[in-house]
Amino acid sequence: MAAKLQCEICGGKLVGKPGGIFECDSCGTEYSTEWAKAKIQEITGTVKVDGTVEVTGKVQVENGGPTALSLIKRGIQTLEDRNWREAESIFNRALEIDPESGDAFWGLYLCKKEWGSMREALQQVSDCVVLEDDRGYFRRARQYAKGQLAGHIARLEQLWRQEDQSELLPEEMRQDFVVLKGVLWFVGEPDRRKTIRTVKIPYGVTEIGRGAFCGFDGLKEVTIPESVKRIGPSAFKNCRELSSLVIPDSVTFIEPYTFDGCRKLTLYGNAGSYAEQFAKTNWLLFSTLKTQEEILAEQAAKKAEAKRKAERRAKREELNEEKDRLQAEILTLKGLFAGRRRKEIEARFQQINAELKELE
Repeated sequence: MAAKLQCEICGGKLVGKPGGIFECDSCGTEYSTEWAKAKIQEITGTVKVDGTVEVTGKVQVENGGPTALSLIKRGIQTLEDRNWREAESIFNRALEIDPESGDAFWGLYLCKKEWGSMREALQQVSDCVVLEDDRGYFRRARQYAKGQLAGHIARLEQLWRQEDQSELLPEEMRQDFVVLKGVLWFVGEPDRRKTIRTVKIPYGVTEIGRGAFCGFDGLKEVTIPESVKRIGPSAFKNCRELSSLVIPDSVTFIEPYTFDGCRKLTLYGNAGSYAEQFAKTNWLLFSTLKTQEEILAEQAAKKAEAKRKAERRAKREELNEEKDRLQAEILTLKGLFAGRRRKEIEARFQQINAELKELE
């Protein structure tokens, strides 16, 4: 009875092609004559392959498998179907055959980003905080890329740089943050989340990105500028030492659970603002900022108080100088009228001391 060669990827039938190539009639995976080198199978009898190839007798095949190129083709099809787990497995098999396959590394990078194609990568790059990934797939894809892939990766990097606005950041923030299309992202080492105490977000940032300050245990002060409109999910999660945060009126959207774990936090904002509504809806402490009229009145009161203090200080100096003059005069008093003048001076001393006490 005739046996049929089967595809190791999907189990489909292999069809003979010119040049000694076999192709799966189901998934299109190609097998070369070199697939006989990996493991040993023995097929006895007559083996029929649909097409023009027929092998009769006993055939010894030393362990076979698809080519790296064929696997990459299959992996790309699987990516387009958005089956990330299967695609990752296929690209890893391709790397077993060709450890320097830029296409295979690029496929693994797309799997990690959950992008189904190069076109989708180019479309989604503006949402990519950093191009690198923790497994180094992007770096090795760029290292080994050739031809069209190298051009695509270069284009991707160019588009990403066009979105970079990190020049908005002060020098001390550039080690840990980037700004892409107005969104602030944290890209520093994880340990840096434990050491940063104060952050002043620069004007021009329009959104605080997902988890930007998540886990900043020692963060005590954050300044949010009027340019910020949105605060992303978990942006301030577990900022346990953050006790106050002023939300400007420019902020019109805050993701739920943004402040989870902020045990000491009180939000500050204007009465009737989105910040106040958000705080009430999410059971957060909220305190109303002073109105402009209240701020001006408070400033005027402070100026008046400072003026009064200056006047009292000047009056005290004047009275003390008079006491010194009268004290010196007492030492010079002589004759019949000395007693009368001394009594006048003593009475004035009592009056001066009373005035000084009032000025304390």
